[in-house]
Amino acid sequence: RSLSSVRGDIVISAGASLSAVNAWLGKSWHAKNIHLMKPNLVSWRRFNKIILPQHDWNDRTSPPHNVILTRLTPSFPSPFMGEGQGGGKEEKKVGILLGGNSDQYRMDPDWVDRLLDEILKGTDKKLLVTTSRRTSPEVESVVEKLLKNHPQCGLLEIANRSKQNGVIERILHDSAVILVTGESMSMVSEAVSSGKPVVVVFPPAKSRGVTKHFRMVRELEKQGFVK
Repeated sequence: RSLSSVRGDIVISAGASLSAVNAWLGKSWHAKNIHLMKPNLVSWRRFNKIILPQHDWNDRTSPPHNVILTRLTPSFPSPFMGEGQGGGKEEKKVGILLGGNSDQYRMDPDWVDRLLDEILKGTDKKLLVTTSRRTSPEVESVVEKLLKNHPQCGLLEIANRSKQNGVIERILHDSAVILVTGESMSMVSEAVSSGKPVVVVFPPAKSRGVTKHFRMVRELEKQGFVK
């Protein structure tokens, strides 16, 4: 109802669920329209431009003229960009971004336990750690048990209980190197966008075969963006 009282010259939407709304408003308003990610239930020709991450274009042919492919998932720049790089003369820190279960990967608590144990044994640097909204309670328990009172842990944020904003951005800024789990292409993209060295680790896959997540990271590795 509120949209019917306004008229825009350009309609921008993000996510498959809003693509049909974008197409309808663009036609109703005779406006140009831009959509981020794959459209759903509507022809791609209904959009002036579609901004699509490379990993979502599986066809070996060139994309349609109205599709712009990006290396990464588009994300907002950190509000801390421009303040200088994390580290410098300060103590070097390691940022850790932990995701959760997805369609292709299972964030196993035992795997997380082994990962964090190896990190603690492999470095004496301060760790800045955050989970995500997708992190299971079982994994959260493992993370807290290992890190909550550990002297190397400079920050531990459990996302499902946190009311703070900008935690990931602050970790990306303050860290000299970032380790991120690869089941979330958005988290990988945010880490790479920070300009810091990025290490990507994958939790156990639910099935055999190469996922689009792995293909994306492999291409980023070839281009020197991740290790």
